[in-house]
Amino acid sequence: MKPTNSKHPTQVARNTVRVLKEKGVGSSSPVEMESFCMSFAMDCIARAVFSIDLNCAENPGNEFLRLGEAFVEGWRVALAMAAPAVAHWMRISPWNPRSKAYFQGVAAKMMRERRAEGTRDRYGSQCPLGLMNGPALVSNG
Repeated sequence: MKPTNSKHPTQVARNTVRVLKEKGVGSSSPVEMESFCMSFAMDCIARAVFSIDLNCAENPGNEFLRLGEAFVEGWRVALAMAAPAVAHWMRISPWNPRSKAYFQGVAAKMMRERRAEGTRDRYGSQCPLGLMNGPALVSNG
C-alpha cells in the first residue's frame, strides 16, 4: 500500500489491463474474472477515497482487501437485525472489530496527511466523503 496524490482511476485501469495480459495472454491457466474484477474495484475505491495504491491484481492477499472482505460478518449482521437489543446489550457490532479498527486507522492517517499537505477533496473537505463534520455512520456501540 503506497500513498498517491492522484485520484484518477486511469492508472489503476492501465495496471489492471497489464496484469490481465500477463496472466491471461499466452497462459494455459484460466483467470478468475470475478475476483479479478473485485480487485479492480477495490483498487479504484482505495485510490479515489483513501488516495492509496493497493495493486490488488498483483497482491490479492493484501491487508486492505482481506480486512475489507471480512468487514461484514453474516452472524453479526443477522444478530443485529434479528435481536438488536440483545446485540446492543452484548455490545456486538455488525462490523468485524478488527476490520473496523483497521479502516478507522487508514482514514485517520489519510486525514492527517491531507491536513499536513493542505489538500482538500472536491467538496472542500480534508476527509473522505466529507465525514469529518458529518454524522457518524458507524456507532461505537
